[in-house]
Amino acid sequence: MHLVRQQGLLYGTDFVFTYGPLGWYTTRLAIAVQPWEILLLDIVYVIHVGAILWLALGKRLVWLRYGLVTGLAVLHALAPGLEPPFVFYFFSLAYLGYYQYTGRAWALVGASAFAILTFYMKANVGIVSLSSVVIYAVVQGLGQQMPIRHVGICLGSLALLLGISIMYLPVRLTPYLIAQWHIINSYNDLMYLPPTHFRRALFAALLILFLVLSITLWLLFRLYQSRQLRSFFRQEGALWGLISLQLFILFKESFVRSDADHISLFYKYSLLPLSILALFSAQLLIRRWILLPILLLVVAPNPIPYNWDSTVAYRWARQLITYGRDIMNPKHPPFLPVTSPIPAAWLERIGTKRVDIIPSEVSLAYQYGWHYAPRPVMQTYQVTDGYLDLLNATYYKSADAADYVLMTWNATDGRDPFADETQTKLSLRDHYQLLNQHGNWLLLGRKLKKMRSKQYIVYKQSVQIGQPIPIDTGILQDQFLQVDIRYRPMAQLQRLLFQPPGISVELTHTDNQRDTFRTTTSLLRTGLLVVPRARTLTDMGHFMQNHTELLPQVKTVRLLADTSMVQTTKYALIRVGNTKPALTNNDN
Repeated sequence: MHLVRQQGLLYGTDFVFTYGPLGWYTTRLAIAVQPWEILLLDIVYVIHVGAILWLALGKRLVWLRYGLVTGLAVLHALAPGLEPPFVFYFFSLAYLGYYQYTGRAWALVGASAFAILTFYMKANVGIVSLSSVVIYAVVQGLGQQMPIRHVGICLGSLALLLGISIMYLPVRLTPYLIAQWHIINSYNDLMYLPPTHFRRALFAALLILFLVLSITLWLLFRLYQSRQLRSFFRQEGALWGLISLQLFILFKESFVRSDADHISLFYKYSLLPLSILALFSAQLLIRRWILLPILLLVVAPNPIPYNWDSTVAYRWARQLITYGRDIMNPKHPPFLPVTSPIPAAWLERIGTKRVDIIPSEVSLAYQYGWHYAPRPVMQTYQVTDGYLDLLNATYYKSADAADYVLMTWNATDGRDPFADETQTKLSLRDHYQLLNQHGNWLLLGRKLKKMRSKQYIVYKQSVQIGQPIPIDTGILQDQFLQVDIRYRPMAQLQRLLFQPPGISVELTHTDNQRDTFRTTTSLLRTGLLVVPRARTLTDMGHFMQNHTELLPQVKTVRLLADTSMVQTTKYALIRVGNTKPALTNNDN
């Protein structure tokens, strides 16, 4: 993000990432960022934490317990780390809660401002934050709980701030939104990790959500008995829905990828939306009983084994001193103190030319001071559908593409290095040539003569999950398999609420060796390149030189998935290649 800002690239066209043009606030690195910029957002952050605590304490002693609980929430949110987009998302909802409590229109402007800031820090959280402000204004306006003038102030301030941001931030809004939607939609399918080592944390989170749901249902039942249910939905229904949405987003963000870096998000930040109910709900029953899940969240670090940090209160003095030093004299991170993986001859050859790095080791660009020119989706693990793959493939065909590309051989979470970015790899082969190989790296350089686009034959046939798909090993030209595989209704619900069912591909080679790797419905529809096929970095070098005869030969392909969760369409398999394959009994 910092190198992209240094190069002046535009988000949405030149660069696509989960974090936006303000994402540097999450890293807090003084690279292409001035200290006063970080300090400004820090001041905004601290002022709003203080304002919420002051509001929680209130004018009467009865608010003291809510203030103490909110104080615990803020303290707990600081340990063991911070994810500012979620805090700013909470600030936006807190402004909406304050508006509902007081009716002051300026709070709607505050909600809009924080929704915009969240959107440009991290798009997946920011899109929900922006949508929350719009939904609240529309629902309250239609329900006649908000004056039309206030609806105009809310939506108008949102549009105005969004327009100003487009003028001053390096972003192209429409392609930024489109690309972010593709990343968000497909991230869930391929980046999930089962909570194998954190089952207790998952069960505790589900218990807390169950308590919140139970309290809600009990309240609704009491309101129904007293014939106040309709009035409650008109007055507080929208805010309740948005708070529930944030809890759901936190649960998904934490437990889709259930690793040590993600699961703490639920426990750190679920306290925040729940505190809105404790502060602003008009229902005494809610203000009392919502304390139970809040207290469970606060004490959760004790029974749940995790790398919790319980000494945050005792580090404040030292942290403030360090913070002051960093503001007064910011230091760039030092170059990596490791033996250089790049030979001196390569460094001399690259010089000041434009460089890209595949799949994700972009820290080398900072280490060597290169002119970093990344493909739009700079990390391979995020290329999870055909649209994102095509963005990168198109980049390497353009005149603005990097002069050199460094490539190493690895993948994330059991994925296959060659199966990722299929269109991008073909574009690299057509427009770049292999210059050298050293250790775990290939050096690619641009070809002087551009390759003409190839025309492929498309051929449809039926396929079943678990059945081998034969590959003609006598054809050494390009062969793709595009598979239209879809989730059944129960799997779609599982994908929405938690994690999708797993889908894998098994490749059997002519020497009977097998490769099995994870994939997704979106990647299968994009296409799996089975001929030619690379299994190692050396193979990738042969691929770049069109030495298909030196590469491993695939003889069968199998899709592995639970057929009760996943299904294929009638003619799900599309063979794409330079020649028409031999007919089989399943062919169309």
